[in-house]
Amino acid sequence: MKHSIILFLLVIAILGGCGSLQFTSQRASAPITPGVPSEELQRAMVRIEGTQTMVGFLNDNDYLYLSIVTTDRGVQRQMLARGFTVWFDREGGNDERFGIKFPLGIQTGDFRRMREEWGRDRDDGVRERPMRDSLADRLPPFDTTEVEILGPKEGAHERVKIIQLKQIALKLTIVNGRLEYVLKVPLTDNGPDPYAIGTSPGTTIGVGLVTAEFVRPDMPAGGMQRGMGMGKRRERNMDEEGDTPVRQYQQSEPLKVWATVQLAGGK
Repeated sequence: MKHSIILFLLVIAILGGCGSLQFTSQRASAPITPGVPSEELQRAMVRIEGTQTMVGFLNDNDYLYLSIVTTDRGVQRQMLARGFTVWFDREGGNDERFGIKFPLGIQTGDFRRMREEWGRDRDDGVRERPMRDSLADRLPPFDTTEVEILGPKEGAHERVKIIQLKQIALKLTIVNGRLEYVLKVPLTDNGPDPYAIGTSPGTTIGVGLVTAEFVRPDMPAGGMQRGMGMGKRRERNMDEEGDTPVRQYQQSEPLKVWATVQLAGGK
C-alpha cells in the first residue's frame, strides 16, 4: 500500500504541479441525492491519469456535487482508517477554510477490535491469523452516522449527526472493491444549515482531498502504552509482525491533493 500511495501522489504532482489539479464543473440539470445513482454525475467523472481514481464535479445554482471513485486499495484504506476531509477555499486557493470530514477514521473501539480479530497468540508463541480474502474484510470499519464540520468560522469544529443536516448530504459505499464517495454541499450560506462554501455559480474555488496523519487512538502521542498486562516489547511485536492492518496504516504517506474547480454559471 505504501508504494501505491507514493505513486498516486507522484502522479498528482507531475500532472497538476505540486499536487494541484484543474477541473471544470458542468451544470447539473437536476438535483442530485448522494446514494441515488446519477448518470449525469457518472458522465462527469474524469480519471486521474496513472491512477485508479476518478473525480467528478457538477453544480447548480445552490449546490456543488462531488464524486470520487477509486479501486486503489491503498487510497481506500487511507480514507477509512485515517479519516477523509474535503476542504474548500472560496478564493480558489488551497487554504483550509471550510471542511467536511467523513468518514472520521478509526476510533478507539474499532482499533482494539481489529487487533483482536487479526489474530491471537497461541500458547506456543505462534500468532494465529484468520484468512481474509475479501476486500471488505481487509478495510477498517467506518461510522456512517456522524460527520465533522470544520469552519467556516475561524477555529470552528463541530461533530454532528448526518441526519441532522438539512443541506449537506454524503454517501460512501464499497461494492466489489470499488469505493464511491458522493458529497452534496451548499454554495451559499442562505439556507437552513450554517455550513456552506460561501461562493456562487460561475466562480473558481479550491478543493482539497486530505487524509490525516495516522495516530493510534489507544496510545498517547510520543510513547508506548503500558499496563493491562502487556509489556512494551510485546506491544511492539504485535504491531510490527508481518503485514497487519495496523502496520499498513502507519507506514503509508497521508494524501493531500488540491484542485481548482471552475463552477458552472447560474441560470
